[in-house]
Order: sequence, then structure tokens, then C-alpha cells
Amino acid sequence: MVYGEQESVDALQTSLLSQLEVTDEGDLHYWLGEALLELSEDPVMVREGIYHLVHSLRILSKTSEDNTYGRAKLKRNCLSTAMRLRQIRNGRRINVSHELVIDICEIAVQLDDGNYLPWSLLAQEFAETMQYKKGLETGLKALELNSKDSYAHNAVAKCYEGLGDIHRARHHFMLRAKLQNTPDGFRIVTDYLERMGEFESALDMARSWFELEPKNPLAYTRVQQMSERLGKADYIYSESLLDNDRDRLKRRNDLEEEILYKAVATGDS
Repeated sequence: MVYGEQESVDALQTSLLSQLEVTDEGDLHYWLGEALLELSEDPVMVREGIYHLVHSLRILSKTSEDNTYGRAKLKRNCLSTAMRLRQIRNGRRINVSHELVIDICEIAVQLDDGNYLPWSLLAQEFAETMQYKKGLETGLKALELNSKDSYAHNAVAKCYEGLGDIHRARHHFMLRAKLQNTPDGFRIVTDYLERMGEFESALDMARSWFELEPKNPLAYTRVQQMSERLGKADYIYSESLLDNDRDRLKRRNDLEEEILYKAVATGDS
């Protein structure tokens, strides 16, 4: 955090907290939570930000039953909070309970069951916690609403693999890579194909990953491993290609997730 940012966080927090002394309005908690998470990397402030986001949902859920505007706010806040919590966990800022995110996603599904995104988020949470039957059910629902959702394909693939249906798992992993066309997508499919013993296909996928990220040493290593396993000579690699670019994949994925998150938070999903 650069000089001056902490003063801005403190001033904003003081302003919103002073209003909360007068009213316990849900949206004030929401925006205070957002501000703390956006402007501070301090784990204590991150936890406080999460508290205010979740408390906002508690308040809105009690006051929005017969209030159309309140339900709209609750729907928006549930979806954006679930995405924000996943973002925090994936960024390893602090650990975030899967149970908490699942509870929020289930509320989001109830409020907007025609929107693929809460179904997709729920499927991802179930897949990550090895609740494969639930993940498959919710993931297929997400794909019914949006067949081009690469994250839902990934969740469905994980669930099929967990349930032992290798052929369907492969189908959805391949669709995920095709739809997403990102290094992360090719990495996941490379790992899956190797697990299944499909080394030729794994090499092709690793090559696609390396072509997108020629400066990523991990991508090169995977190509090299598959090539050696198959007795093939492949790419000649130089350490000079790295050029301090080891974190580019993480930055790119974080940026994509942040863009999607902000679109949902502002109602542009």
C-alpha cells in the first residue's frame, strides 16, 4: 500500500461507520466491506471487509422479502460477494470457508435461478469440496443456461472424473480448453490427459499452452516431460526467455476474474 492510501481507507471507514451508528442499512455494510477489500491487503482489514459483506446479506435477507428493490440489491450482493470471496481465497490473501460461499451461492440461485452464474459458482464450490453429485447437478444446470461457460464445463469435468465417468470428464475438459483458450485452461487439460495416460494428447495440449506462454518455465517443463516420456525431441528452451515473466499467468488470470467480478458487482453480468 503506497503512502496516502491508508489515510483514505481510514477516512472512508470512519465515514461509513458513523452512518452505521444511525442506521444498520445493509448497503452501507456492503460498500464498507467492498472498500476495505479493495484498498487494503492487511489480513485484519480483509477479514473485517468480509464481515461487512456477509452482514449486509444478513440484513438484506431479513428486510427484502416483500421489497422488490431490496430483493434486487440482495441478488446483486449475493452474487458479487460469492465471487469476491472466491477471488480472495484463490489469491491466497486469507482462507475463506467453502461452506460460507456455498450458502451464499444457494441464496443467489434461489433469487435468480434463470441466471447461469450462481449455478456455475455453486458447481465450482461443490467440485472443489468433492461433492461430485451436487456439483454435477448444478454444473449441468449452469450449462443448460449457458453452454459456453468454461468454468461450468471445468466443474462438470471434475465431477465426472470424481464419479469415475472418464469419457464424459474428457469431453468437458476439452470443451473448457477450447472455450477458454487460455494458458490456465490448457494447463488443466494437460494434467488431466496425463492422468488418463493419453500422453500424445497431453503433449499437444502442453504445446498449445507453451505457444501462448513461451516465457513460462512451467509450460516448457510440461512439454519437455511429455516429449521425454514419448521419446521425442521438442522445443529448445533458453532461460533468457523468462525475462522476469514468471508471474504473468497469475496476473492475467487475476485480471480476468477482476473484470468479471466488477461487471457483476455493477449489474452488467
